[in-house]
Amino acid sequence: MGKGIEIMKKTLAAILTAVCFFSSFGAFAQSSETSDAPKVQKMTIDDAVLYAIENSPSVKSAQANVDKNTSLVKEVKANQRYVSEKYKNSEYFPLYVTDAQNLLNIGYTLDAQNTALAIAQRTLEDTKFSVETNVNQNFYTYLSKKQKIEIAEESLKNANKRLDQAREQKNQGLISDFYLKSFELSVLNSEMNLNKAIRDCDYALMNLKASMGYPLSDDLEIIGEFKRAPIVDTPLSTAMDNLKTSNSVLNAEDNMKLTEELTEIYKKWYASNTYSYEKAIADYNNAKANYEAQLSSARLLVVSSYNAMHDAYEQLEVLDKNIELSKKNIEILSAKYDMGMIGALDLVEKIQEFDSLQNQLIDAELAAMLAGRAYKATFSDLD
Repeated sequence: MGKGIEIMKKTLAAILTAVCFFSSFGAFAQSSETSDAPKVQKMTIDDAVLYAIENSPSVKSAQANVDKNTSLVKEVKANQRYVSEKYKNSEYFPLYVTDAQNLLNIGYTLDAQNTALAIAQRTLEDTKFSVETNVNQNFYTYLSKKQKIEIAEESLKNANKRLDQAREQKNQGLISDFYLKSFELSVLNSEMNLNKAIRDCDYALMNLKASMGYPLSDDLEIIGEFKRAPIVDTPLSTAMDNLKTSNSVLNAEDNMKLTEELTEIYKKWYASNTYSYEKAIADYNNAKANYEAQLSSARLLVVSSYNAMHDAYEQLEVLDKNIELSKKNIEILSAKYDMGMIGALDLVEKIQEFDSLQNQLIDAELAAMLAGRAYKATFSDLD
């Protein structure tokens, strides 16, 4: 009896061990299956911009140029210390040409390298801003395309509803086959518009991925809302007073100052009737003219951006009124159609015009948003 109980205990223990093993294996298998499932990346506009900047080859190249010029500044400073020590007890003139060139390293070469570093840093800023602007445009373009899908879906829903009503009227002998075919054609047109909206949206997402440096074949879910942005209400006069000096202007200004410094050195080295002296003067005049041209361009950009923004918002205002009138017109035509005063084609055409106006409105809202951003960028930092 005791021996039988002992065998039963061992058997039960073996069964429990097997159950635990297979349970653990099942859990492991389920965990492995879950971990292998592809995860959909989700991104807001801030996530998308950060991802793009971190993965942009142009940003990496610009950063490498900054690093290179930072190292060159250190090298020039080391040379400066060597040359200063060598010539600290020397008279500047008369000197051999090689000596004069070495003395040039004390001042001008260091200034030139610092200028090169500053330009490289500004180029990095401009590159990041260009990437951000491109991603921002493609991000909201995609969201606007998604909204167009919603419009197309609603249009198709209404077209099918009108077709069902028309079929009922046809069965009752109230309308002819011709009118029924008009509503059938309206459904086909709505289906075509929906298919196009979906394709456009898919392409917009691919375009966004490309601008971010994101793999085109990987899934990406965009988190955001497309809505009308308020107009930037900063007056043009205020924007001009607070003109943000662009990097192109700062670069031109630094180059002008550097050329002026070199010109002053050449004035000490060469007579006024020599080629080197005249070339130095000409280079400085060119640098000064370029600086003034860049400054004028920056001011013109403020005005053109301001005008473009107001053009976009004025177009929005006109479209708003057109859509409002179009809605009322459809209501009137629907009543007339029900009373037999107009044909189906007249009503269908106006409905299609209304759908087109809605799509135009989305495009105009996107253009207004981007124009407002461009105007603000000319005189202040963007949020």
